[in-house]
Amino acid sequence: MTWLWDEVSEFLGNLGTLKDPELFETGISYVRDLFGEIHTIDHRMEERIAKGLKSSRAMKAIEDFNKKVKGAAH
Repeated sequence: MTWLWDEVSEFLGNLGTLKDPELFETGISYVRDLFGEIHTIDHRMEERIAKGLKSSRAMKAIEDFNKKVKGAAH
């Protein structure tokens, strides 16, 4: 992993340990901002990042998680 993704990985691990809801909410806003920036870059790169991740195990796990959350909400 590059230094950048090491930093993001550490951040996400730290986020998962938080008990303070305000600090957690702040961390989530940083994740949203980061993904917004990734989206902008990916768009300029003709969605090469999205295409590369489309069939990855991590993306499939996220899709399954979202389906479970949506199913539990109904």
